[in-house]
Amino acid sequence: MQSTGSREISNKMVKDKRPNILVIMTDQQSAAAMSCTGNPNLRTPAMDSLSAGGMRFEKAYSCNPICVPSRTSMFTGLMCHQTQVEHNDAKGIAAGICLGKCLKDAGYDTGYTGKWHIPHKLQDQEWSGFDFLSATGNHRIDEAIPGACGQFFKIRRDRPFFLVASFLNPHDTCQFARRLSGIKEELMEGEIGEPPPVELCPPLPPNFETPSDEPEAIRIHKQHSKNWERVYPTRNWDEASWRRYLWGYSRLVEKVDTQVGKVLATLRENGLEQDTVVIFTSDHGDGMASHRWNQKTIFYEEVARVPFIISQPGTIAGGVVDTRILINTGIDLATTCLGIAGVPVPAELKGQDLYAYVQGKTSNTHPFIVAQTDLLKAPDCDRHIRGRMLRTDKFKYVVFDHGANPEQLFNLETDQGEMHNLAYRTEEAATLAAHRQMLENWLKENGDDFIK
Repeated sequence: MQSTGSREISNKMVKDKRPNILVIMTDQQSAAAMSCTGNPNLRTPAMDSLSAGGMRFEKAYSCNPICVPSRTSMFTGLMCHQTQVEHNDAKGIAAGICLGKCLKDAGYDTGYTGKWHIPHKLQDQEWSGFDFLSATGNHRIDEAIPGACGQFFKIRRDRPFFLVASFLNPHDTCQFARRLSGIKEELMEGEIGEPPPVELCPPLPPNFETPSDEPEAIRIHKQHSKNWERVYPTRNWDEASWRRYLWGYSRLVEKVDTQVGKVLATLRENGLEQDTVVIFTSDHGDGMASHRWNQKTIFYEEVARVPFIISQPGTIAGGVVDTRILINTGIDLATTCLGIAGVPVPAELKGQDLYAYVQGKTSNTHPFIVAQTDLLKAPDCDRHIRGRMLRTDKFKYVVFDHGANPEQLFNLETDQGEMHNLAYRTEEAATLAAHRQMLENWLKENGDDFIK
């Protein structure tokens, strides 16, 4: 992303009337983990209010379903092979200018609160562009974020602002899973109590079982991950433990929704609601017991598909659910924010402007989206195991570069639970070949060396 050049604003100038931008992020929240989606196991009135006041997108996906790569892409607008941040152990960023810097140079007041988790120091304001920093860190931050946002909202200014409120929860589901396995663990953002009797916990999902022809790479990763006892303490769980896990996950989503509601309340109290575009999303989802999976990293819907809502009362029609457009949050968030600010989008950014889309100003959308993952090393492989996902309107194609049964093809119109892999069925050979070719073309055009 290229910087747009500094611009001074004096008190004699007419007030800059471009919209404010408020990005609210959670961590590890699946798209279905909101009550406005019809989920009966939790209540999320704050998130639901954003959906009721704006447009909610059903087909939004993380570009890489794990924290560091996803967040790095979201704030540079580049794919993970471009930033070279493909897993959580990355030590630096090879390419990209931070979105905060671009919007600051375009005349926005900039602020960041909450979790960062990008391999470049947030406090390096020459790079990040965020001038106001408060309640930052990787844990024990959620309850402080609304107050920090209120402090930022109260600043008198003659220019618009760009503020990020980045919450940790429901990421504490990782700690909760360890606790259910007998590991002593503290919930970083506060306690939620003990699960009720199992019969009062959420039921197991219809796609609870693991498909027999699932790519071997997925289970190799789970069996041989570093510190697997802490990352995947669910390996030997019975059904009751999984139901307790779902109860805890739901409570953690509700817990962060309360804090989101406080941010929205203070936005209204400061008279800023009409002038502010609110974007709500998450860096990636959680397995939510589908295919006996907790955590993130892989491409099943519960893990890769995330919430995405754009709201601005009086400008964006409320209560609209879009089921058509495909969103890659890693490249689309930055382009959308630049579009809101009226900043030309650099040629190297391939995202789409969703603010223009919700206002009916464009119908140009992605014909498909691609996501990436890096499963790190396994004992029988001397390199990192990598995977790619290609999502079209109807199908999802997944391929890994190691192990048996490396491919998956799902018809998400008829198989939302991804239980019927069509990749090895002769009647879908043409569909499989078409998706293979689309991915191969994208890899070549975008310099991704997944297939050498």
